Amino acid sequence: MLPDNEEEEEEAILIATAKRPKLQRNSFPRNQQENEEEEQTILLTSVSKQLEKQNTQINKILQMLQSVVKQVKSTERQLELVKQTQLQIKQVQKQASQIQKELIKKNKKKMKR
Repeated sequence: MLPDNEEEEEEAILIATAKRPKLQRNSFPRNQQENEEEEQTILLTSVSKQLEKQNTQINKILQMLQSVVKQVKSTERQLELVKQTQLQIKQVQKQASQIQKELIKKNKKKMKR
């Protein structure tokens, strides 16, 4: 879907094309081929301008997408770091639990003596 201003431009071009007055004949007659070539030139100029605008818009979109890709990569890296940290926390918790169990065993042995 085109933005409003582009839709209006396209409509204006279509209207201008539809309502284009016939070329007036000058004192020297132009042949039909010359008239068609002039109309084609006008149309090609219009199409060229539209393509330039679209190319500019595409380049802006590409820049935004590159920025988004960078952010996604950064987010993925952060997620990986969070996962690694969670794993390390679990390992430390297991080690702490093992140490507590060993201390409890040692305390029980000391109390029996």
